[in-house]
Amino acid sequence: MSKRLYTLYIGIALLCVAFIPASAVEIEMPEIEKTSLDNGLDVYVIEQHETPVVTMKLVIPGGSIYENDETAGLANLMSGLLRKGTTSRTANEISEEIDFVGGRLGASADKDAFYVSSTVLSKHLEIAFDLMSDISINPVFDDEEVERLRNQIVGAIEQSKNDPTTIRDQQFAHYLYGDHPYGLPFIGNSETMLMLTSDDIKEYYHKYFIPNDGFLLVVGDVEPKDIFNKAKEYFGKWKAGTPVTVDLPSMPAINGYEIYLIDKPDATQSYISIGHRGIDRFNPDAFSLRVMNYILGGGGFASRLTKEVRGEGGLTYGIGSSFDYNRYPGAFKVTTFTKNESTAEAIDLIFAELEKIRDSRITEEELDNTQSFYTGYIPLQFETPANIANYIETILLYELGEDYYNRYLQGIESTTREDVQEVAQNYIDPDNMLIVVVGKREDVEPQLQKYGDVTVIDMIEL
Repeated sequence: MSKRLYTLYIGIALLCVAFIPASAVEIEMPEIEKTSLDNGLDVYVIEQHETPVVTMKLVIPGGSIYENDETAGLANLMSGLLRKGTTSRTANEISEEIDFVGGRLGASADKDAFYVSSTVLSKHLEIAFDLMSDISINPVFDDEEVERLRNQIVGAIEQSKNDPTTIRDQQFAHYLYGDHPYGLPFIGNSETMLMLTSDDIKEYYHKYFIPNDGFLLVVGDVEPKDIFNKAKEYFGKWKAGTPVTVDLPSMPAINGYEIYLIDKPDATQSYISIGHRGIDRFNPDAFSLRVMNYILGGGGFASRLTKEVRGEGGLTYGIGSSFDYNRYPGAFKVTTFTKNESTAEAIDLIFAELEKIRDSRITEEELDNTQSFYTGYIPLQFETPANIANYIETILLYELGEDYYNRYLQGIESTTREDVQEVAQNYIDPDNMLIVVVGKREDVEPQLQKYGDVTVIDMIEL
């Protein structure tokens, strides 16, 4: 098959990056060579000969985006079973083979994709190809293994029902996304887990886990021609499928304050999540939003929320804000916890900071510190095969373009104080917010009523 040579540019002397002016920082990447197999699987190779290590990642777009109320948790269950036996190996044999060479082999899923990955010494490359292709192409989804993993997941679900952080996050997603698959619990729920069968898993696997939707990325001490030959040998027999399109419902609009209190009678602290619809990964303002959010609540101890709510207010040990960067629009949210009696005080301080970053410009020092963080941090991530694979995987999965990380840095560097205020005004709406709190109703509900009507949910109903 024909192959394209993708060339991205790498910054010289990464160790000296901290001493280079921000405007001069440029990420360089090694050459990426590509071919495509007859079944549609794209294969990308990056040579890194500094250490005798290879990282391989098979990525299939999809993940939990294909789930609904009746199949919640299926992507997680299916991907977890890939390592649990094939037509030629048992789960124990798979583990013994990868452990014998000191390598790693894993399979997982998230909202936007399925993943199979392996890291081995380059001399064990053949074993990695053999095992990765086997669990990807020949899983059996044995009834006994299905039952075992399903019981483990159900146990984890039941245990999480006492974890206020998990409850808060799941309920916030539920009310924010409505019928959209992003609102489903990724791990599933006890009801769906107990209903899913081996046949359901097999049908899901054959429908969505197909080579012509995905790619294989290999980074490390390898030669591209050798990788292309091995990819054809091990993955070429994988039969192509029919790509599936998904018609997704819109996220519900939030009008005013929508307030939900999950009553946990034994709680001494309230766990708070405040937010609304955010952006998708492709939003042209994403870089300026990263700057804004770092200053607001994404920058740890350097952020305003940490300084005001944790530092000055002394109300919490942890607080942060974030935007989701997925294929479809995600959430903007602020999360924290505080004593039951200081719930409203913490929420008031959060709203004050949201208003402040909209109403006035950030300082030059805040902007300089944020830009210095990103222009120093990002280039240094391209040092090991595993890190390079993770970053390139993002480019390929979301089709961001080979110059993405240079555009990322340029976007950060070119962001102005005016830009930060503008995106804060455009993407943060303090007047229309979802507020989800897990706490003791007796202590918390009277405080929340100052913001509007409160919907109280008993923990038993979850």
